[in-house]
This record gives sequence, C-alpha cells and structure tokens, in this order.
Amino acid sequence: MKHLNYQRQSLWQKPTDVLCQSPISLTQATSTAIKGQFVTIEFDCVTTRKDQIVGEQFISQGLLNLFGNHWHLERFHFHEHSEHRIENHYHDIEIHFVFKHDEAILVVAVLGDVTIDSPSKITRLFENNYARFELSPLFPDKSNYYSYQGSLTTPPFEQTVQWVVMADSIQISASDLATIKASYPSNYRNEQPRQKRKIYYHITP
Repeated sequence: MKHLNYQRQSLWQKPTDVLCQSPISLTQATSTAIKGQFVTIEFDCVTTRKDQIVGEQFISQGLLNLFGNHWHLERFHFHEHSEHRIENHYHDIEIHFVFKHDEAILVVAVLGDVTIDSPSKITRLFENNYARFELSPLFPDKSNYYSYQGSLTTPPFEQTVQWVVMADSIQISASDLATIKASYPSNYRNEQPRQKRKIYYHITP
C-alpha cells in the first residue's frame, strides 16, 4: 500500500488547521507542574497488523485509567525519529498508543533511544509473532509526563486529541531501530507552533 510521503507534508495541512496541532516542543520550564496520577496500561496481546495509508497499525487491546475515564486501547504504531521534542532533544523513535473513550481520543506517546547492549524489544513484532509478544517492555516502568490538547499528526489532523507524552524514554536495540526504519523511514511530522496552549507536567508518586 502507498503510504504518506513525509517529504511532502507541507502540502497536507489546510490553512484552518493551525490552532491545536501536534507535535510540539515540551519543556518543564514552559509547563505548569502538577501532581500526576501514575500511568499504567493493562496490555493484552497484539491481535493483528493492519496496513493503512498513514502506515502500519498494530491492533491491540488494553485499558488505561486516567483523567477520570476508562480509556480503551485500539492500536499503536511507530515513528522513526521522534515527533515530540523534549527538553530540546529528539529521540530515535516514538510510539503512539491510541485510546478511545466514547468518541474522545487520547494518545500516549513513548519515546525510545538505542542503547548499547539493550535487548531487542520490537523486531519480533514485525516478524508476525503476535501470540506471545509482550507490550509492557514498550512502556517505561515509571515516568513523569506532559499533557496537552492537540491533534492527530497525520491527516485529517483532528484537533480533539488529549496527548500524554512520557518524559522518560525506553531503551531499544540497534536492530529494533533498523527494523522500524525499514518500515517507517523518517515518518515524523515537523514540529508545530505551541500557540497559547497550556502544557502540564505531571509529577508522579
């Protein structure tokens, strides 16, 4: 299937899509610090892989209790090179876990970096080995996080997304990064203006 051409992303956006776009740059200095609820996701195994114009999606199930709602995991996918920038730093990959509560959308973003001697966490997933694939290693054990109102990072850029961006990255192997690059070469959206949005930095227990 033909995927989005990220080299032509300047042509994707309509002039009206400007108020609450994602991704953005996140720093503690420009955020409001508040006490945060510890973020844990109850993962079930991956069920299938679905190729879409926006890229391959891994269909899965899981549950996240956050912000007073029960959010149900629908899918997740990878970006080669992070979309969000944290403390002026980009990371090697970014994983988006897409949740829904009724019609509301919440995306949890996890960033990852290649570390020498890190065991592979991702490669087996792309070998269609879903039955026993553990999703929990794709999520940090504990992390503070940022939250803000934004958009999808692919068309149609729906501007009703609650973002949760984990402040701590996970470690991945060089083979993991190579696997993601083979399927998602440079599939990251350019940074968008923050505008006057409020950004929160959640400090967990």
